[in-house]
Amino acid sequence: MKAYFEYRHRVTFADTNLVGNVYFTNYLSWQGTCRELFLAEKAPKTVARLNGDLALVTSSCSCEFFSELYALDTVSVRMSLVGMDFSQITMGFEYYRITDGRPGSWRAVSRPSRAR
Repeated sequence: MKAYFEYRHRVTFADTNLVGNVYFTNYLSWQGTCRELFLAEKAPKTVARLNGDLALVTSSCSCEFFSELYALDTVSVRMSLVGMDFSQITMGFEYYRITDGRPGSWRAVSRPSRAR
């Protein structure tokens, strides 16, 4: 069993800036997409509670960049559990450029991302 949940995204021109590389805020947006797809697939009852008494709030996040991504690259966003207590969950995110259908070089890392 994998120790992470993976979301694959095809980078579009809308994801890039005038220089041609991915604009940094998109990495954080992809974190949200990855988290939401995980909830939809693995925890649908939690998603249902979001319409009622449950709220997911990201209280902090950061991203460290190692190498650029460009339009039409495919990126693997991997989310893993870093820590958990009674009122919060800490997730880590890693970003890999997909080469020949497999994860290639590491592009960025984001730790921690805390949700309450």
